[in-house]
Amino acid sequence: MTYVITKRGKVHKLKEFRSIQAVLKAETGLPIKTWMVEESMQHHQTICGWTISEINAKKSVNN
Repeated sequence: MTYVITKRGKVHKLKEFRSIQAVLKAETGLPIKTWMVEESMQHHQTICGWTISEINAKKSVNN
């Protein structure tokens, strides 16, 4: 699973869910909590203008 957070052309691709919180804390300077990230993802909302997306990597099979 890969997580992508974006804001106005700035993009962070992260491999671990817990990294989202750390990056948002660094970018915003606010005390972002894990529950905030979870709620934002569930309701497709942004945190301080940052959009969080999940990318499911699917391997293609060549026959």
